[in-house]
Amino acid sequence: MKRATYFCSLAAYGLLAACGRSAQKPSTDAGESPQASAEPAPVVTMLPSLPTSSAGGWMSALPTRGDQAFPPDRASDITPRETLRDAGAKFQADAASFGRDTPFLVGSIRIKPLEAPSVIRHPEFSASVIEGARKRLDLRFDIVMSLHRLRVVLASPGFAWPWGTELRARSDRTGHLVFIPEESGRAERYYVAPMGSLRAWFGERRFDLAPLSPMSVADNGDGPKRLGFRTHRITATTRAGTATLDVANVHGSGGGGGLLARFFLDWLSAAPSSAIGRADDVPLAAEFHWPTGGGILFEMESLDRRAEIAVSALLTPPEETRFDSVAPQVPPAQVFLTRNELEGWRERPIDVPATKSDAAPPPPAQGLVLVNASSQLRVAWLDGVPAAWLSPGARAYLLELPRGKYSLEWRTYLGDIRSTPETVVVPGTSEVTEASVESAQRR
Repeated sequence: MKRATYFCSLAAYGLLAACGRSAQKPSTDAGESPQASAEPAPVVTMLPSLPTSSAGGWMSALPTRGDQAFPPDRASDITPRETLRDAGAKFQADAASFGRDTPFLVGSIRIKPLEAPSVIRHPEFSASVIEGARKRLDLRFDIVMSLHRLRVVLASPGFAWPWGTELRARSDRTGHLVFIPEESGRAERYYVAPMGSLRAWFGERRFDLAPLSPMSVADNGDGPKRLGFRTHRITATTRAGTATLDVANVHGSGGGGGLLARFFLDWLSAAPSSAIGRADDVPLAAEFHWPTGGGILFEMESLDRRAEIAVSALLTPPEETRFDSVAPQVPPAQVFLTRNELEGWRERPIDVPATKSDAAPPPPAQGLVLVNASSQLRVAWLDGVPAAWLSPGARAYLLELPRGKYSLEWRTYLGDIRSTPETVVVPGTSEVTEASVESAQRR
């Protein structure tokens, strides 16, 4: 029998992300996190319950603004509880044996496009180097969920924001706090990303607000089993797109899964009253489809429990951080591939005769020049691997790339806009324009 009461419209759209000094190291194969050098902090085993409303057990979340600081969230407000003996044990099917006293859930989420870029294996294709770079640059979030708190860490170097950047949320406020590592390797200030800004933040490095719209929810019955949990599948739709979520009832999540669900709903620019699921529901997968085509998948790859977490890893915001209303300065472009990866991208260089065109500028003396002549941030995918991101009007240089032929495709981070895949010759130039994007969308 379907659960007719599965969905509840909660008055809270409680999401808040703060980037603070982290005592947790993001798990990734790309090297040591810039947050790893943070000083140790006191540990606790549980956050206290916040006041709740009678509607759905959530406090009515107050709205946030990008020009206003968050109210304090001090360590003295956190009450320690008895540490569980078997901290770090893996969840079993439905987590029935863990009861409701599990203090914290920690997990890893992988992000990938629904439609992989097309790749042609050109001569001297170096499969081992390319596959190694692809794995290193896979987009991943590390998360910590607890009572009325959520912490999301960018745990790979493939984002447009620096690796180790954090978002934090708490249930009494909407929006997210953003913490970006500075030259010291720590984030000493935080920025507020109001509700409805996550799409622009993730895809274009901006805190722009998108128009919010009502959300319709459809019950799709049982979903696939994930991480040993039975799931229930639901579909949420707004003007911005459609998301299919597989949610599991995880005893002891303490409402942290609700904050993760609201994190995903923000990508749909859902109205503040929108909510899905029950108190202990945790989304284990979220698949987004956009009106312009394409999509992106968030998939939980691990979910563990932990009895002790550093105070600074959950305070929203941490005591030692300061608010900044001015958006941080950002570089115009970034190349993801290392010098060694670029040099080894082909087994050996191949000379390819250049195509002559009176209208085309002369090719560079070496490497590949990337030019973003479109109006949005774009990611250049080289042989199926994200090679660089570029802001509008920016250029990036892959000077160490050997001579030869390559597959190249321009995309947005969300995968909602894509150019027609092309074969480029190195030395050479690849430029993305509004016209090339519109042509690809009409295909």
